[in-house]
Amino acid sequence: MYHSIPSVQNIYSFVLEISKKAPHRSSLITCSQDGTLCQDFSYADLAENMTHALQYLHEIGIKRGDCIALAFTNSTDLLILSWAAWSMGATTVPLDTRNDIQEVYEYKIRTTQSRYLIIQKNLHENIKLPEIKSVSIKIFSHFSHKSSTLLPPLIHNPHHIALILFTSGTTGNPKGAQLSLQNLLTNADGVRQWLDIKSNDRFLVNLPLHHINSTTFCLSLLLSEGTIVVPPAYSNSNFWSQVEKTKITITSIVQSILYDQLSHKEEFEAKKKNILLNRIQIGSAPVIAQSALEFEDSFHIPLFQGYGQTETALRVTGVPISLSPKLHKKMVEENSIGTAMSWADVQILDKEGNQIQKENEEGELVVKGDAVMRGYIGKEPAFTDGYFLTGDIGYFQIIEKQKFFFLKGRKKEIIIKGGVNISPVAVENRLKKISSDIDQAYVIGVPDNRYGEEVAVLLCWKKNIDTHQAMENLKNILRSKNSFIGSYETPKYFFSLEEKKLPKTSTGKVQRILLKKQYPKEMFERL
Repeated sequence: MYHSIPSVQNIYSFVLEISKKAPHRSSLITCSQDGTLCQDFSYADLAENMTHALQYLHEIGIKRGDCIALAFTNSTDLLILSWAAWSMGATTVPLDTRNDIQEVYEYKIRTTQSRYLIIQKNLHENIKLPEIKSVSIKIFSHFSHKSSTLLPPLIHNPHHIALILFTSGTTGNPKGAQLSLQNLLTNADGVRQWLDIKSNDRFLVNLPLHHINSTTFCLSLLLSEGTIVVPPAYSNSNFWSQVEKTKITITSIVQSILYDQLSHKEEFEAKKKNILLNRIQIGSAPVIAQSALEFEDSFHIPLFQGYGQTETALRVTGVPISLSPKLHKKMVEENSIGTAMSWADVQILDKEGNQIQKENEEGELVVKGDAVMRGYIGKEPAFTDGYFLTGDIGYFQIIEKQKFFFLKGRKKEIIIKGGVNISPVAVENRLKKISSDIDQAYVIGVPDNRYGEEVAVLLCWKKNIDTHQAMENLKNILRSKNSFIGSYETPKYFFSLEEKKLPKTSTGKVQRILLKKQYPKEMFERL
């Protein structure tokens, strides 16, 4: 039975209300890499820290409507600053401090017209500061706890743009999805209902807080008046130690984490009597059904697959937690992405984008509802008749009177590696900057047990080039740290071929889908 929450108009005001009725309940907990508890913020502490965050933002000059770029690792400070900024009507632009290269930092800041860049103190030496004159750069260490009653005006209207997240498209530059606070709260409440999250739940943050997954899940726990546990980062070797020591009951993972933990069964067995984790959400990247079945058989913790995108503020569908064990296993075996969230109108459109498909008829998944973004910066087309075009191909089946959805593949050419979108065109352009010997480069995704997909590249070299030496030179640059391409986007598989062997359309366009079919992973050499 789902418990309802009052309509939330302002996060700061909502936190103040919780702090009055449950001041001592844990809101945010930090832990070390091995899961040892470090700080425990009660809801009263959270309200106080949000007050100081509002004062901090006000004092450095931030006003309603301003965009603020935030360069932080996973931390409670990032959550508190974001929630405070949204409460005063400002927009946050989280940066990926691990994978973004300098060119991408500057692109995101310029595209959003961010007036401020706030950098976590321990990161400012690692990040080359953008050379953008219109941006005020602040190095953040901690909130001042000096007594002050000066607060900025709060905005009690959740329809303002709260968050801009960049997601890679088929073009070279990432696209900025504009998400209102209403979008975020709608999806967070849908996730809360879906997984029946309550005030006695503890959620472990495994994924980056600049990603929509952790952003929305943290809001779900806040709406439920539950507890968010923030480790320094996901740890392959310490996952079960973190789960045990922090007493979490729920978490969200991607295929790469699932794959990792299948080799840590002994650690689980040694700690399982103290483990309270009772449900895990998985998604944000292709899930391998066999791995999911092995995980459930090994750890006896149910996995609930969900589907969605940054543009929909996270989940659009999810496998219900109320299914019988038999039907749940069947849905895992068949890799179902579940049924539509309570807010979502999900349909399947035909190839022409005109006709809504019937049961078992394939087409593109489209979605409409209050969690769908306002649009991209630059107003790049993304909708038809009010439906957001996901670019994913699938179908539905009626099972026990419910419409269950299944994915077949992607209409778009995006590579999703461990939940992170990678643009093939962007990687191709960067490879050409690295090597002047490359005539043409075509980046595709190949299957990978850990990440779901890994980056591979097919290379056509310029005439009169020693292709063997050119390949070695390219690999040597990619193995070393360089300023052109991040390690996560760096191809791990390589194949040289003649230009005349590229599969092309009648108009000369190279068909990437056929590249993937004609050149399987086994034909590539590794980095």
